[in-house]
Amino acid sequence: RPRSQVWIFNSLTMPGEAYIHPKDVFNWTATPRLDSDVPMFPHGVWMYYNPSWKHQDPPLNLVGQKTMAAAAWFPTVCNEHSRAFRYVNRLLHYTLVDGFGNHPVCGDRCPQGRTEICLKLLADKYRVTLVLEDRLCNHTIPRMFYTALQANTVPVVMWPPRSVYEQLVPEGSFIHTDDFPSPRDLAWHLDTIYNDDMVFNRYLSWQGTGLFVKTWYCRLCALLHHNNMPDLTIEDINQWWDPDGECFS
Repeated sequence: RPRSQVWIFNSLTMPGEAYIHPKDVFNWTATPRLDSDVPMFPHGVWMYYNPSWKHQDPPLNLVGQKTMAAAAWFPTVCNEHSRAFRYVNRLLHYTLVDGFGNHPVCGDRCPQGRTEICLKLLADKYRVTLVLEDRLCNHTIPRMFYTALQANTVPVVMWPPRSVYEQLVPEGSFIHTDDFPSPRDLAWHLDTIYNDDMVFNRYLSWQGTGLFVKTWYCRLCALLHHNNMPDLTIEDINQWWDPDGECFS
């Protein structure tokens, strides 16, 4: 390729889902990882209309028919050795979890071909969604997180760290397992959400205060027109995209 031409590695998949063969080809990166040259988030970055107004007070009443005293879990892969599975297994000692997978071990409430029906049930009946994936990545928010928000539920997340979420999503909209010493303590808090409408609505009080904005193309356009980045080629894009420890089960 011409020296003046910029080649960009672009992927919206999770690291490890695909192997990229070309080396010494790409100059920049555009992926959902925060450390990309062009961070690219399919659902956008949360922007407040007014940074001093981050919550509805009093919050909207979004309870409706959400009466299930259980958390919904949509595992994409049933891996009994994963951190997510082990955590849910411990959580089950103290609270109810409805598994919407297609495997008896992880819950078989959602056979293949019924995803839309299951997601409607999530939006209609549940207050909490466990966004605990088999594959956990340091820089990438699971797609199910945004589905949980759209369904007016409270996402419970394990990874990436809280600091990653705080840069991208509404303040106070989710629960991180790191906020609780043990699954038992988390279960007690979930029971409060099931039984106290005010506590539940407070987690959804971000609604109406902003919107998700896709800003990646502005960043890309700025780089292309005002590029002060050093002239470099990424030696091995595979090593950058999926190094040891970037994702784990």
